[in-house]
Amino acid sequence: MLELRQSTEVIVPIGAFVDVGDGFTPQTDIALSCDEAELLKHGSVAVVDISGATWAAITSCRGWYGLTLTAALTDTLGILKVIVQDDSDCLPVHAEFLVVTQQYWDSKYSTDVRQVDVTQIGGDAQSLADFKDLADTGYNPATHKLAGVVLADTCTTSTDMRGTDGVDTAAMRGTDSAALASALATHDGKLDTADEVVDAALAILKADKVIDTGEDPWELVLYTQGAEQIPENEIFRKALSQPDGTAVSSSDHIVGQEEHTT
Repeated sequence: MLELRQSTEVIVPIGAFVDVGDGFTPQTDIALSCDEAELLKHGSVAVVDISGATWAAITSCRGWYGLTLTAALTDTLGILKVIVQDDSDCLPVHAEFLVVTQQYWDSKYSTDVRQVDVTQIGGDAQSLADFKDLADTGYNPATHKLAGVVLADTCTTSTDMRGTDGVDTAAMRGTDSAALASALATHDGKLDTADEVVDAALAILKADKVIDTGEDPWELVLYTQGAEQIPENEIFRKALSQPDGTAVSSSDHIVGQEEHTT
């Protein structure tokens, strides 16, 4: 079935016309008259007279004719029928067409694109309406951001986060380079001290000393073969302190030594 563009004039082929007597000889002298040419539009039984329509034989195609359908004849969407009959001259001929929207026809046969209108999201029309409202009023295409969160890709000074020790109640600082540099300078030496303590602990391990922790995770217990094996390192002695805070020396008793010496 040929598709016709709605409300658009077009020439359609009608045929083949053959002799009413033998049923196969092409008829090349068919002329339309008021009782021989009719048109039926979709959804209607009212006959439209097309005897005055432009009608011409198709050159080198015997028994076929070109019928011009005007925009007024193709104004109704759906099936369109053309009937031409003269029982004194030829067998009856009829042709059937489908009138489609201009946008559909253009997207299928020309350069337009198919129009698709979404009416629901997840089966819910309201969801689609809400999404459209967001796109229309909540999104800024110039900045590619949603309204109300335009600063989501930046960091500003926090005014509601505080310390938990009851003393430091100043706002946290993350963008003040001077304050950061000052803090690093204040704690730089302590960071070096921590590094030396780790080096001293590694030295004990390399000397086949065993380091372990008791039930108290803050109590460091050393198992040694003799007090003289404790390194004479002031930094390490400070790290290995007695429970009362007194630093350990090479002659001091080491916590847990009675239970583990061999």
